[in-house]
Amino acid sequence: MAVGNQVAKPIKDLIKQTKTISEGNFEAEVFTKRNDEIGQLAISFNEMTKNLKETTTSLDNLNTEIIVREEAEAALLKAARNWQTTFNASKDIIWVLNKDHEVIQSNLAAKDVFGKPIEDMIGMSCYSIVHKNQEPILDCPFERSKKSLQRESMELDIGENWFEVTTDPILNDDNKFNGAVHIIRDITDRKKIQHEIDFKQTELEKQFKKSEKQRIANLVILKDLNKSTKDLKSEISERKQTEELLKQRMTELEIFNNATVDREIMINDQRKEINELLLKLGKKVKYKIMV
Repeated sequence: MAVGNQVAKPIKDLIKQTKTISEGNFEAEVFTKRNDEIGQLAISFNEMTKNLKETTTSLDNLNTEIIVREEAEAALLKAARNWQTTFNASKDIIWVLNKDHEVIQSNLAAKDVFGKPIEDMIGMSCYSIVHKNQEPILDCPFERSKKSLQRESMELDIGENWFEVTTDPILNDDNKFNGAVHIIRDITDRKKIQHEIDFKQTELEKQFKKSEKQRIANLVILKDLNKSTKDLKSEISERKQTEELLKQRMTELEIFNNATVDREIMINDQRKEINELLLKLGKKVKYKIMV
């Protein structure tokens, strides 16, 4: 009986743990110290459980990885759609060019400006679209970016409009030029405003120069007036001195005249007296008397 229990118990444990595993619990394990066939069976069972657990874990990880990858792909797709929406919403013409000037991507703004479907522009060179040339123009910013590996720009008039053209180089893993982001921005309104500012600035400078000439002329006139005023003041001063001198001479002459007149009157009176005395003596008058 005891021997039967020693055989039956490990088998029952194996059956019980097998059922546990079938329910998805891979933590089940059979414990035995036997070294016979049943012990070997228990060891094999435990190894099988371990392998099933690792396989299940790998499957779970794989499922998790698939879910993460799908979520990442969905996020990337959403980001790409958002980027494309933003790309097309720009009013600036944005091209991605390869190293041979060829358009490999374009936003919708290019269609409105150049009147070509986007799919027709893909593969065409930028200079054939913009300039209708067979080669790059002189001072091409793309060519300059190719050499400098930096942003380059220029202003370009197309018809009645002005555009600012910039190129930002795209570098490969070896830091070699591999193309560029080519942006064309309409700056016609800015140019018109700048032209108006320049015109007003020129007019202001003309007015300033005219005003400056007038100021200089006024300074000359003022200088002349100052000189004339100074001369006039000097002349007035001299005239006042002359008038004072004349007044003084007149006063002196008046004093002299008065003295002379009194003297003449006195002499005339003396002559008159002498004449009267001569008449009394019966002689002729000697002096002519002033009346």
